[in-house]
Amino acid sequence: MRHSVTALVALGALFVGCTSAPSFPSVTAVAQTQAVAIEGDVADDSAIWVDATDSARSLIIGTHKKGGGVEVYDLNGTRLQSLPDGKFNNVDVRYDFEMNGSTLALVAASNRDDDTLALYGVDAHTHTLRTLSLHTLPNVSKSYGLCMYQDANATYVITNSKTGHIVMDRIDANGTQLMAVRVGEAQVATQTEGCVADDARGILYVGEEDVGIWRFDIAQGLHNNGVLFDTVSKNSALMADIEGLALWKHYLIASSQGNNSYAVYDTLKGTYVGSFRVVDGTIDGTSETDGIEASSMSMGAYTQGIMVIQDGHTPSGKQNFKIVDFSSVIDALKLPR
Repeated sequence: MRHSVTALVALGALFVGCTSAPSFPSVTAVAQTQAVAIEGDVADDSAIWVDATDSARSLIIGTHKKGGGVEVYDLNGTRLQSLPDGKFNNVDVRYDFEMNGSTLALVAASNRDDDTLALYGVDAHTHTLRTLSLHTLPNVSKSYGLCMYQDANATYVITNSKTGHIVMDRIDANGTQLMAVRVGEAQVATQTEGCVADDARGILYVGEEDVGIWRFDIAQGLHNNGVLFDTVSKNSALMADIEGLALWKHYLIASSQGNNSYAVYDTLKGTYVGSFRVVDGTIDGTSETDGIEASSMSMGAYTQGIMVIQDGHTPSGKQNFKIVDFSSVIDALKLPR
C-alpha cells in the first residue's frame, strides 16, 4: 500500500543499527519483465522458480492485483503465460510437495477477490503453471500478503491481512484434492503485507507497514510470540511503508517504500548491514516498490542469484518487475560471497 504515515508505536527492537542521514549505494537492473497491460498500481509481488536441470530457464512468477492473477516470465523478462484468475496480491513457491504419488513445486497466491488461496503446480517440462485449486480454500479475511514455509514434515502457506491478522495453514494432499488446515494464528496492531520464512531456521519475518519488521519463531507453529526486529522509529534508513521482504542466504531484505530503498540485515547477527537503491541505467530504476524476491541459487549467468523488484513507476505508466544481478548488491554493500 502506498502511503507514508508516522509510525503508530515506538517499540524496542532486538538491536540498534541506524544511520543519521541515509546515503545509500546504488545498483542498476540488468533486465525487466514485460509490463502489465494496464496503467496504475497493478503489479505487486513475485516468486522465483529455479529449474534444477537448466537454471538459465528458471521462471519469475508475478502477481497482477487488478484481476490478472499471475503472469509467468523467463529470466529475460519475456511473458510466457498469463492466468487471469483473480486479484492476486502476493505469491510464493516451495519445492518437493508430495501430491498424487509424485512431487512438484507448489505455487501459492492470495486471491483478494474472495479471500481464498490459489494453488498451482510448476510443470518443469513446459515451464508453465497448472491450476491445482482456485476459489475453494478459505483464507484470512481481507487477505493481503502471503509467503510459504516448509519443514521436514509439511508445506505451509502463511497469509496476513489488512487488519494485522496472520494465519498459518498446512497444505495437505489427498490424491488430487488439496486441503488447507489452520495450524496457527497471530495478531499485530495494524496492516501487514510483506512476509518471508527462513525454512532452515524456522523463522518468519512479517512487515507491519507503518511500524517495522516482526520476527516470529515458527519452528513449533505460529503463535503470538513475535518480537520487533527493526522499526521505522529506531532506524532512520527505514521509511514507511515497509513492504516486500525477501531472503538471500541469511540476509533479510526489506523494501523501504517511503525512501525508495532496500534495507539489508544479517539475520545471524541481528544487525542492519546497509541499504541500497536501484537507479536509472540502461533500464530505468525502481521506486515505490511493493513486493521483492531474491534467490542465491545460480541461474545461468547470474552465479550469485538474482533479486526481482516490483517497480511502482515506469516511463510507460505500466508497472513491471526489474531483475537485478545479486552480485551487484554484494559489491555495493561489501557482502561476503
